[in-house]
Amino acid sequence: MNFRLPNPGEGLLFGGDVSKPELAKIVDYLKPLGYKLFAANPEVKRHLEEASADGSTTVEVIEFPKEDKRALREVFQKYDIRGVFNLAKARASSLVDEDYVMRRNAVDFGVPLFMEPKVRSLAPK
Repeated sequence: MNFRLPNPGEGLLFGGDVSKPELAKIVDYLKPLGYKLFAANPEVKRHLEEASADGSTTVEVIEFPKEDKRALREVFQKYDIRGVFNLAKARASSLVDEDYVMRRNAVDFGVPLFMEPKVRSLAPK
């Protein structure tokens, strides 16, 4: 399947349903491992930082072009995005829905896409 687990120091992009606590729990688990944490919008950033267990999580909001695939590929390269965590609320309402674009392009760019919060429990401690 040619699946590559992101290495510490590489970037992880977060998005999706911020109304559920799972996304923040994933960040709490991954933060001490040394990943760079990114969000595509301020709402996700705020949620992840406020919901973190110790309040010391820092998430950077990055530019996220939704309609220009070449520009989005350059953003993934610039920030060394090597994994995408996106817990979808529901099916996308349009092809420019931010979460849909994030998931679709992770697949297109060959970047591991994690959509199930229980995946974090599979990682060795």
